Amino acid sequence: MIILDSIIKGTLLIGWIVVLLILASLAASEKGDEILGAVSTQCSWKLISADADNSDSTISNPETGWEYLVAYADDTYTPFSIIAAVLNIVRPGWADVGKAEVKKGYPIEKLDSLYFPLFDVVDEHLKAIVQNENIDPKTSGIKREILPSAFLELEENNQGSLKLPEIALNWIDYKRNDNHKIEKQNKLIDTFFFMLVLGAFGSLVFLIKDFLDPITNTSYAQYLFRPILGMFLAMAVFLLDLLTHSFLSTSSIENLRVEPLYILGFAAGMLAEQAYAAVNSRAQKAIDRMMKDQEPPSSEV
Repeated sequence: MIILDSIIKGTLLIGWIVVLLILASLAASEKGDEILGAVSTQCSWKLISADADNSDSTISNPETGWEYLVAYADDTYTPFSIIAAVLNIVRPGWADVGKAEVKKGYPIEKLDSLYFPLFDVVDEHLKAIVQNENIDPKTSGIKREILPSAFLELEENNQGSLKLPEIALNWIDYKRNDNHKIEKQNKLIDTFFFMLVLGAFGSLVFLIKDFLDPITNTSYAQYLFRPILGMFLAMAVFLLDLLTHSFLSTSSIENLRVEPLYILGFAAGMLAEQAYAAVNSRAQKAIDRMMKDQEPPSSEV
């Protein structure tokens, strides 16, 4: 009976260790935000598919350069209006090149192979500027010689850089700020996953110590649910710290220091009883503070 008991508990421990290794690999690779993004994308896709109709705005048979740009920019990094504004600066008359080429004998059904490389060049150029913050968009601009040869023939002077239009500069600043915000949010999501790992790890340390102790006789329920309790307590510590930060600090939650949270997450798993008491106390204090802040000011008679 003692041997069977040890086998069952050992099997549960090994199972949890495998789960912990999987979670730890995901947390170490910082894939938490990608997992949540994939889940949300799947849910959104199902909702969209269930409600889909024939209201697609993509032009089915484009003929002019503008129509090809609308068709091209339906799902690109750079919006339609930004590409158009840059092209109007770097190569005026770009939209009429297709008509001129058709008059020379260029197949009208292959105009996409004429226009799409042009749009690719502008899209990739602006994307590179957004992602490389060492580049100053106000001074770097865009060079005519990067355009496809069919569009270089419009101007004799194809050398030198042209300044990007103001709308493109504003869009680059917006995208860079948006990328900074997304990076901070992703870091917060990865911290959340790492807290779950530390909570489970602390619980496993407790259970392995218990397993090696011949005197104690912990129930199977502890071996089955204690790591889950550790993860939930670590999650509670994380959420309460965010709540406390929002009350006591004016800075954004993306600027939260995560190092103390790691210690608390591990302690929440290993010292579950004490962690539960601490979480309960902090939650009560946070609720009392919130209720006090919502009370209307007392009026003097």
